[in-house]
Amino acid sequence: MFDKINKVKKYLQETLTEVKKMNFISFNETMRKTFDVIFFSIFFLIIFSLVDTLFTFLILHLK
Repeated sequence: MFDKINKVKKYLQETLTEVKKMNFISFNETMRKTFDVIFFSIFFLIIFSLVDTLFTFLILHLK
């Protein structure tokens, strides 16, 4: 019984030690990366929409 408790205690201590080593990104970096994702999503949405429109036009008018 005490062996299991000691294992859990050791696991929690090691986990806490590893969490303290982690580096979290700042709020500004988070916002910048979020805007990057939004920008590229909109950019590719526009590109794929134009290509789709072009192909649709070509298919419908070149029968």
